[in-house]
Amino acid sequence: MECGEARTRQTWMDLLRGTAMVLVVLLHAALDAGGPDGQAFDAFLRPFRMPILMALSGLLLQHSLSKGLRTYAVGKLGGIVWPWALWMAVMVVILTQQARQDPVAFLTIGTNLWFLQALACAYALAWVLRPVPPAFVAVGLLLVAAPMQDRVSAIGTYAWYGAFFFMGAALRPVLDRWIRVRFGWPLALGVLAVAGGLSQVPRGLYVPYRLEDAAVSLAGILAAIWLAVRVPRVAPVRAVEWIGRNSMVTYLVHTALMEPVAGAILRRRLGDAPSMLLSFVLVMSGCLVMTAIRPWTGWLYQLPLSTWASARVRATAGPSGAG
Repeated sequence: MECGEARTRQTWMDLLRGTAMVLVVLLHAALDAGGPDGQAFDAFLRPFRMPILMALSGLLLQHSLSKGLRTYAVGKLGGIVWPWALWMAVMVVILTQQARQDPVAFLTIGTNLWFLQALACAYALAWVLRPVPPAFVAVGLLLVAAPMQDRVSAIGTYAWYGAFFFMGAALRPVLDRWIRVRFGWPLALGVLAVAGGLSQVPRGLYVPYRLEDAAVSLAGILAAIWLAVRVPRVAPVRAVEWIGRNSMVTYLVHTALMEPVAGAILRRRLGDAPSMLLSFVLVMSGCLVMTAIRPWTGWLYQLPLSTWASARVRATAGPSGAG
């Protein structure tokens, strides 16, 4: 078994991202085609699925900030805003009727692309609030989200999930110490997370914006990090890491594919479980194909100009500007 010293930080992050991506596809298949049982499974993992993706991005925040404003802004515009805009145009074509009914809601929280918007807002806020400790920002965002828990709103959604971004940033200075702790604390947090996930099942899609629910999500994040570092890097694990390294591909492609694929399968009336599994297999297969050809389709996920501009900024800045 590989421990923290033997395994680089990037590979366990890739493993967690890849696992989250596979679960995102599976659980959206369950939500769209899986019936009550699939939706219960979705609800169980709801406190952890997106919060852990936010926290992993937050863990890398200081590295991004150290590059300077120009590189920081160009990178986020090219790597987050560009794919959001491009794939949102695709979603408008796929879901034209929903987009026409309430354009503002559709563009902000009406598709699975809301995550990219929340992430972009978190990065923008992180730059503005650089002098403020990330833990304070996280608590502030939780307090902003709390009054909005009984209504669907972009501000509440972005604040709630953005809090986990800053929790990840706050965790970074003590990350190595946490990875090395003995199994007692991770086990306790894992039990708390499972209990919290089970308590979420009756709520379904409803996500309470309460501090105790944030604590459940954080417990799951910490337990998952501790465990991921110790997972042996056998072939299936490396495959999941590959998905994680290209997580943007799976996230965007599955968003566009799931609605038409699940809809077509449901019309065949195969039953809940077969419909869910078939939707998952077909959509995940499409994601894997698109990941494999990413070297020739990179512009779908990253603005090419942003890559060139970032390199130019680093070259102009010299060694002190590289990060």
